[in-house]
Amino acid sequence: MRLALVALLVPSYEAGLAFFVEGLGWDLLEDSDHGGGKRWVRVAPRAARPETAQSGAGSEISPNDAPTEEPQTAALTSTTPDSPQPHAAPQGAPRRSSPEGAQTDTAPTAPRTGTAPPEARTAPSPQEPQTQFLLARAVGEQRAAIGNQGGGRVWLFLHTDDFARDAARLTAAGAIFEEDPRHEPYGTVAVFRDPFGNRWDLIQPT
Repeated sequence: MRLALVALLVPSYEAGLAFFVEGLGWDLLEDSDHGGGKRWVRVAPRAARPETAQSGAGSEISPNDAPTEEPQTAALTSTTPDSPQPHAAPQGAPRRSSPEGAQTDTAPTAPRTGTAPPEARTAPSPQEPQTQFLLARAVGEQRAAIGNQGGGRVWLFLHTDDFARDAARLTAAGAIFEEDPRHEPYGTVAVFRDPFGNRWDLIQPT
């Protein structure tokens, strides 16, 4: 098993994309129109390590055939790319439910760029990162939970290889740091809030 997606509530898809893709330079992996204003939007840090590679529609390389790599932690990883490179989910995906309850057999196949209409999606990718967010537009009573999915605790952990660089980029994208960097035995760390209120640790491991 692997943890494929974590749904993150956002006030709108555009607000989520503005922070993660435009602000932080994360990859837009998929943006599929499910009708009725519902979309399936997946994003991830570009530096997140791929777990498997596709070898044709609906197939994946066996872990025994893939190159041996060191185990990956569950933390998201950022190397601050210059611009996002969008990718897409494989065709022939199993039937699934959207974050708002809509079901679909397959996603649309129209290519999507950062300025394309929402019914389009990104181009195919030979490899996808292991850690992904599903940006879920909150509706109705769900809106009260935006920014509070962790119950007020730090619940997201972002690893970096350059703390100062990525702290500056986060701030420019609208994040607010709650403290100065601390130097702990495990690395340099500081708590920040994203524009939606979620509390994160930015960590540069030792």
